[in-house]
Amino acid sequence: MRTSIVNATEYTARQARAAQRVLDALDRADKRLIAHYSQHRDHARKKYRGIVTVLVPPEEFKPEDAIDEPVRFDAFARNISCSGLAFIYPGELRIRNLIVGLSPSPPQINWFTAEVVRTQRAQEGFWDYGVELTGRTEL
Repeated sequence: MRTSIVNATEYTARQARAAQRVLDALDRADKRLIAHYSQHRDHARKKYRGIVTVLVPPEEFKPEDAIDEPVRFDAFARNISCSGLAFIYPGELRIRNLIVGLSPSPPQINWFTAEVVRTQRAQEGFWDYGVELTGRTEL
């Protein structure tokens, strides 16, 4: 995973256009299902098209990977609520726990521990991840 990390801030023009198409398609799908799922959610979701920083803790890797510091990448978020957020990434991440950085007033970043609760293949090579924010943390 370390050598193939792709940052949203470094996408090629083609990747950036593909990411926008994927975000738009996922938004359209959400609109069709909003009546059903909104009754099952504790917190309302808001559309959020910002960049989030994601850290994958070393313990998420296999011991033979010899990772001793978090792997960091930027991703496009698509929505956010009080308890979680969704982001897309151009590939499958087989991880369970993350640290997510939100930047309400750059350069300040608020860090949260998070658990991946939903993973789904989107389109054009992207995957959609839903994470539950489990607590604040400091780096």
